[in-house]
Amino acid sequence: MESQLVLNEAVITKGALARMIEIELLIDEEFVCRYRADGLIVATPTGSTAYSLSAGGPIVHPTVESIILTPICPHTLSDRPLVVGDCCNVEMRLRGTAESVYLTLDGLKSRVVAVIEGHELYLRTRNGRFDLHWVDPFGGETEEQIGEDKIVAPLPGTVVALLAEEGATLEKGAAILTLEVMKMEQTLRAPYAGVLKKIKCKVGDIVGEGVELAEVEPAAA
Repeated sequence: MESQLVLNEAVITKGALARMIEIELLIDEEFVCRYRADGLIVATPTGSTAYSLSAGGPIVHPTVESIILTPICPHTLSDRPLVVGDCCNVEMRLRGTAESVYLTLDGLKSRVVAVIEGHELYLRTRNGRFDLHWVDPFGGETEEQIGEDKIVAPLPGTVVALLAEEGATLEKGAAILTLEVMKMEQTLRAPYAGVLKKIKCKVGDIVGEGVELAEVEPAAA
């Protein structure tokens, strides 16, 4: 299963000469709506002032932990942007004819991938960053949960605060530390309930993308 990190937005959009596309939206496995539009933008708060804003989406403060869903030129006026919690699982399913449909990650042409009719996209947040997963409806290997116990830097930044101590018992979503990334603060949180086994950084450290900052030991089942 392919996984990509997204800072601003993931966009499903039609090709230049294609007709409108149909995208079925599910949140936490519950049906929400079916968009008939030129495309759909799934943005982070950081990306809320980029493509999503120009398509009519809201401006969201970077500290508001959320996912912004903005349709591009929807056919129905009642199809408006949605803001949901970043703990939600968001699924998008292409319906009907998916001629010349593309997936763009952070606007990088090198990462444009053709979307095949019937395939699904699955997005979630983990440790304060977006993970984008390509779901193959025809089967494939089960996603392996590797490295889930490690808290890593989503982007290069500076550690500005440690919000928990080693040995502390953490609830799922508990704040562990804060990074300053691109002049904005981003809080990294526990991916599940457990014990903060080790903190591998200190305030003032400048860290690179993917550097391990802390380790959480899962609570006993």
